[in-house]
Amino acid sequence: MGDNTAVTKRARALVVGILLAALVAIAIGPAASQGPPEDGEHERTVTVMTRNLYLGASLSPLFEAETPNELLKAVDEVWRQVLATNFPERAGALADEIADHRPDLVGLQEVTLWRSGPITTTEQYVEEVEFDFLDILLDALADRGLAYDPVASVNLLDEQLDNPLTGRALRMTDRGVVLARADVRTADLKLANPQSGTFTTSLELPLVDETISVPRGWTSVDAKVRGKQFRFLNTHLEAFEPEVRFPQATELLAGPADTDLPVVLVGDVNSPGPPGHTPGKTYELLTDAGFVDAWTLDQPGADGFTCCHDPDLMNDEPTLGLRIDVALFRGPFDVAGTAIVGADPAERTASGLWPSDHAGAITTLFIPPDRPSGRAAPGR
Repeated sequence: MGDNTAVTKRARALVVGILLAALVAIAIGPAASQGPPEDGEHERTVTVMTRNLYLGASLSPLFEAETPNELLKAVDEVWRQVLATNFPERAGALADEIADHRPDLVGLQEVTLWRSGPITTTEQYVEEVEFDFLDILLDALADRGLAYDPVASVNLLDEQLDNPLTGRALRMTDRGVVLARADVRTADLKLANPQSGTFTTSLELPLVDETISVPRGWTSVDAKVRGKQFRFLNTHLEAFEPEVRFPQATELLAGPADTDLPVVLVGDVNSPGPPGHTPGKTYELLTDAGFVDAWTLDQPGADGFTCCHDPDLMNDEPTLGLRIDVALFRGPFDVAGTAIVGADPAERTASGLWPSDHAGAITTLFIPPDRPSGRAAPGR
C-alpha cells in the first residue's frame, strides 16, 4: 500500500465546516430545470442528486472466509480490487456528472475512508490515509471550478483487519455525506440544522471467529428556497437483509422524516421501485407513508435502473437491472425534471471504469407558492 500520511487542509476543514453548518447559512443558487413551470415561478427550484460512490470492492470475500488464513487472503483480494477500481480516476467522472447538472444538494453514500498503518500492541486504530473519497471528490470538483461544502456527515461501518505476516493493518470507514453548493447567493437557498444518525437495527455478519455489526444511517439538513422550507434527507438502507432494511426505514419515518416540514428523501434504499420490477416491501413502506417517487411521476414507464455494474467496474455494457437509488418527496413539490447518470458507456473513464457500481439519480423540483404541505406531524 502507498503511504499518504498528509492530512489535507480540506480534511481539517470538514470537521470545522460540519460544526459551523448549524450556525452559518450556506448560499446556494437556483437549480436548472428541464423547463419553467406554467405559472412562471421558475426561480423557486432545487436540484438534488443521490450518488453511491462504491466502496471500491465487494466485501463478500471477507465474510465468506472460514479460517484466519482465508481471511488474510480475502483482505488482500479486497485491497487489490480497491486499487484497481481507482477512485481518484472515478472521482473525475463523478465530478463531471455534478458539473453537468449542478445539483444544489447531493446525498452521497459509501464515502469511504481507507487507512493503513503498523499493528500496535495497544489495539489502536491505524490512521495513515490511503484514500479519502470525500477529499478526492472535493478536489476533483474544485479542479472543475465547482465549490461544494460537506454540511452533514455520519460515520458507519469502521472495521480494521490486522495482517500479522506483514505487521500492517487495513482499516475501512464507511460514511454518508450531504454536499451543498457554496458558490451562489444567500437569497436563493439557505441551510440550517444539519443532523445525522444511525439506526438501532443493523445487520450482524460473521467474520471468521467473531461477529460484526454493519451500521446504516442517515444525514439531513433543513433548506429554505426563497422563503419555502423543506428537509433534505439522505440515507443508505441495508442491502442484504430485508428483515433489517424494513425496520431501518420505519426508524427513518419515525425519526428525521417525522417533521412538519416538507421532505425530500434521497438515497440508496436497496428496495426496488417500479417500473421494471415489483416494488419492494421497504419501497412500499415509504410510498405508503406519503412519499412520491419523482422518477415515476416524471418518466412513467421508463425503467431508470441504477444497480448494479460488475464489482470490477469493467463491464463493457450496463448491467443495471434494479432501481434502488431514488428521490422521493412529501409536500408541496412539482417535478421539473429527472435524469439518470452513470448508465451510459460514454460516461466511463479513460481506462474503461464506470464511475461507480451504481448509477446516480438527478431530480429538479419546483416549489409552488402558497400551497399547503398537506401533512401535519409533530415537528423536530
